[in-house]
Amino acid sequence: MRLYVHPASYNAARALAVAHQVDAKVEVLVVDLMKGEQRSPAYLQLNPMGRVPLLVDGDERLPESAAIMWTLAERAGALLPPTAAGRAAVLQWISWDLAHLGRAHDRLLHELVVKSFFDLGPADDALVAQAHADGSAAAAVLEATLATHAFLAGDTLSVADFFVAGTVRSGAGLGAQWAQAPHTARWLAAVEAQPGAVAARAQLQSFGR
Repeated sequence: MRLYVHPASYNAARALAVAHQVDAKVEVLVVDLMKGEQRSPAYLQLNPMGRVPLLVDGDERLPESAAIMWTLAERAGALLPPTAAGRAAVLQWISWDLAHLGRAHDRLLHELVVKSFFDLGPADDALVAQAHADGSAAAAVLEATLATHAFLAGDTLSVADFFVAGTVRSGAGLGAQWAQAPHTARWLAAVEAQPGAVAARAQLQSFGR
């Protein structure tokens, strides 16, 4: 299997963390987004969306971090609860992130990073403020859940924790305060201390930016 990543991609980072956590045998390859390699004909043939991460396994091409993380976990028999209700909880939290916290995060990323990098003009202060507000409202739901559970889908670490933690940590780098609440801070530290998360950070740092 080959996993295509970029060190600056939080989506790639969380997929790589799960790959390491479940000891998936993947060859990690860097797509240089800064040089536009994601738009090369060769890469677009693999992933027409021109994004990372991408998992290639024989003839299978699997983009999207959530799908990659779920697939690797399922193949390994790890990081997914054994019951239908437990798996639904994992899916619920991934969906929640994509619809709420992740959406606020991506607006911040666009305004504060993407615009500057591609010379698209200054950040819109009103949009930044709204993204912070929306993210904080979502983060309050996260904090309330973690006040009663060790992890998002209950008392056992799952794919959901790696997925949402990726958003929370990246948000902190954008100035968001989502990780400051005590239960969220405790949970984030626990996820980031997992062997897969530690190994992914080290590997991405070795690639540089």
